[in-house]
Amino acid sequence: MRLIKRYKNRRLYDSEKSRTITQIELAAMVKNGVEVQVIDTASQEDITTEVLGRILVTESISWENEKDSINLFKKLISLGGDKSISV
Repeated sequence: MRLIKRYKNRRLYDSEKSRTITQIELAAMVKNGVEVQVIDTASQEDITTEVLGRILVTESISWENEKDSINLFKKLISLGGDKSISV
């Protein structure tokens, strides 16, 4: 499992390579089958889902049309747990 640290300034740090990485580089790791875990350095919380979700929405998808994106988000929300309904 590749440990990625996220610092307060939101920079991602690859512990194995000892260097900062971009969201695009992290997405490439995941696409290549690398198991990753993202830890927030301030709280020591596992924020892997949050970071990968952000990448999914902002970096990885080129939407054909708005209807496709709405349908995907609806499906993801329907699969989610309690966090997706708390306001």
